[in-house]
Amino acid sequence: MQEIHYNPDIYAKSTEIIKAIYGPDASFRDGQYEAIEATLTHNRTLVVQRTGWGKSLVYFVCTKLIREQKRGVTMVVSPLLVLMENQIDAAQKMGLRCDILNSTVKDRREDILASLEQDELDLILVTPETLFSDDVQKRLKNIRIGLFVIDEAHCISDWGHDFRLEYGKLKTIIQQLPPNVPILATTATANDRVVTDLRSQLGNNVFVSRGPLTRESLYIQVLNKPDRIERYAWILENILKLDGSGIIYCLTQRDCDYLADFLIKNGISAAAYYSRAGEDGNSIDREIEENFRNNKLKVIVATIKLGMGYDKGDIAFVIHYQMPSNIVSYYQQIGRAGRNLDRAYIFLMYGKEDEEILNYFINTAFPTEQETESIMQYIGSNDGVKENEIISTLNIRNTRIKKALSFLQNDGFIRKDKSYYYLTPKKFVYDREHYEMVTAIRRQEVEQMKCLVSTQECFSRYIVSCLDDKTAHNCGHCANCLGKEFLPSAVSSKFINMDR
Repeated sequence: MQEIHYNPDIYAKSTEIIKAIYGPDASFRDGQYEAIEATLTHNRTLVVQRTGWGKSLVYFVCTKLIREQKRGVTMVVSPLLVLMENQIDAAQKMGLRCDILNSTVKDRREDILASLEQDELDLILVTPETLFSDDVQKRLKNIRIGLFVIDEAHCISDWGHDFRLEYGKLKTIIQQLPPNVPILATTATANDRVVTDLRSQLGNNVFVSRGPLTRESLYIQVLNKPDRIERYAWILENILKLDGSGIIYCLTQRDCDYLADFLIKNGISAAAYYSRAGEDGNSIDREIEENFRNNKLKVIVATIKLGMGYDKGDIAFVIHYQMPSNIVSYYQQIGRAGRNLDRAYIFLMYGKEDEEILNYFINTAFPTEQETESIMQYIGSNDGVKENEIISTLNIRNTRIKKALSFLQNDGFIRKDKSYYYLTPKKFVYDREHYEMVTAIRRQEVEQMKCLVSTQECFSRYIVSCLDDKTAHNCGHCANCLGKEFLPSAVSSKFINMDR
């Protein structure tokens, strides 16, 4: 980690803030104060620290100090609704006036924007999709920003495991902000390649806070389970042997539904959790989150929607029903467990079918040249077209059209005005070389996961080494280090028969 020259005034005020909230014995974790001072004095800061380290505390304390100086609101760009709700709770405990801007607050949106324009909020959490909506963009010039935070910043980089198109647009905001507005980017999962990319996007003189990534509370075991019957049977036989509540991760929504239904039918309190559309979907999500937070559910069966930032300190286990697509995504997901516990158990199942699913995701990640050219030609031959017109006219699946429109808009080849798409003056070029390069990296990441499930070395050491952590070491307590299983991988026949 880079060194800073301690500012005694900032240190005294920062320490006073955390002691007032957490008690007289409260102190910063390694690197937290340095990140706070760097944010306030260097203007461009990148924090890469392990899950559970407390990255949000950095921008909460910065917000308190910035607002004391009568400077503007802290704007935190955050990718997930569930992550926002966690952060709102934490910010309010810090005494911050805060709110959210996302799809769940449409009825309050105008009031929230007015509060921002009148400088009545200390902190606002906003999804990138909402930030780039027409009404918010028009009002942005009236909002005085004191600190701009990009949470889960790896989403900016398309070299990262979880690139989001809307996140990619944030570089335009970065370029438009006055040079005296601090920018803080935080993530737990950025290897050297992603860190280099993020530094280039944040601008000159970036302070990087990068700490050790090993999570000592995680006890990892890998299970070779080639088919659904064995996986269901193992989960049913063992889930009640695990204390507390936990998460089972699946690659698809369908698998979440099937597995949750199976567990419920066998007397296990479970719920499927993934991205659901519309207000009803948001309501279902909130009910599940609340039940899980209050330990009314033994397990949530989730997609990657619950893979970043979700903070429930007593999650005692994480099970992967299928092998994730890459190490960094896996690290994020297992990082939900054991935050306030001395020990949490991590089980990773894998089989050949997992690779087939992952290859499908890789092969369909980018729009094809034919798809994009067809859409560009159709938009160009009309004076503004709606998405449903494109869907009804072209012989391309709905999901593929939506993906292609997002890419074309993000790359500046088309623009959207209200519900209509138009061509821009920018000449269309299909970036085949870049897409092929990213696809090759995604295939390498799957190979890394295949090495993880077959390695004889310490699981934890292998994982953080893949994240370019130079402090990687044997954990001493994973199944490989101990040379024994925490729970037997073999399944008794009575449980196998229960799934037939």
